[in-house]
Amino acid sequence: MSEMCMLCNATKKEIVSFDHLSAYSPREITGSSISSPVVVWYLHRNRGDKITFLGDYDDPSSLPFSLKIEDVLNWPDRTKDVIGELVDMRILSDHGILYPDDEETDLFIYDLRNIWESPVD
Repeated sequence: MSEMCMLCNATKKEIVSFDHLSAYSPREITGSSISSPVVVWYLHRNRGDKITFLGDYDDPSSLPFSLKIEDVLNWPDRTKDVIGELVDMRILSDHGILYPDDEETDLFIYDLRNIWESPVD
């Protein structure tokens, strides 16, 4: 099983999660044409903040910035805000939500597409 990650901002006490972006592991987050711009834009917008990735397999007794997992899990999730900014900048396009299971509406994936076209191309 792959490690599930989230981006944690200890300065602002907020997170960016990837469970609704169909990317869970560090490899998937890096390689995804959706989650990569989310990470880069969030880091760009929050330069100077104490930001780290936390994963399922991190030792709770040795988290960076003296974080406590029980606190982090209660921080607001800013993923949707970051996606909105990327949609406004025409880097991503939003095509709604995909429900893998119609009865489990809390299980969904944002249907996003990377539409960035480099001005050099």
